[in-house]
Amino acid sequence: MRTYKERLNDKKQSNKIQVLKKTAFLVEKYGISNFTFNQLAKETKLGVASIYRYFGNKTELLSETAIYLIKEIILIVEKKIENPTFIELSGIERIENLLNLFLITYLENQSFFKYIGEFDRFLSHNVISKNKYYEYNNLFKIFYNLAYSSFQKGKEDGTIKKEIDFRTFYYSITRVLMNICEKGAINPCLIPSDSEIPTEKQIKQLIKMAIFYIKGGMIKS
Repeated sequence: MRTYKERLNDKKQSNKIQVLKKTAFLVEKYGISNFTFNQLAKETKLGVASIYRYFGNKTELLSETAIYLIKEIILIVEKKIENPTFIELSGIERIENLLNLFLITYLENQSFFKYIGEFDRFLSHNVISKNKYYEYNNLFKIFYNLAYSSFQKGKEDGTIKKEIDFRTFYYSITRVLMNICEKGAINPCLIPSDSEIPTEKQIKQLIKMAIFYIKGGMIKS
């Protein structure tokens, strides 16, 4: 039988996750600048004082929410790469599958990109704790490591040209993809010309260009 303290900790963890999910929802709805703890308390049916006890302040809460959302995406990616079908793919096919996760996530979970976009702008004007900053940054490195193992396989099986500087390639392509997804989620038609090419089409085109480049110009038969 679980002790009272264990049940209490379970309840606390459940409440914290609920707060993180509702924070993401409210930021998507109102934006970070207009998001308040009073709105959050109303959505979660928890007291404002309880939320402060869990997270301390708004910056801490926003940081924890970003970390929570990224961890959820990582779980999806890890599940995909552990699939036997993925393991059997060539290196170039693995890279293409991983990059296509940007498109899949954009189509199925634009709220993720909207939150991360809002949070990145928040970071440009606010300071978060070093521990949270390093945790946030290190989570993105997990994606790099997953992609790097696929890149190495591609060099070994000959589907990726050996002279590619993977680090430069990875950060260049993923940062542009992130920017496209974030902009598409937050405001896809900021200026008139933005409406000429749908965000989905931009993502697909960029992925095609990236794959063509690391294949060395080889075309699939």
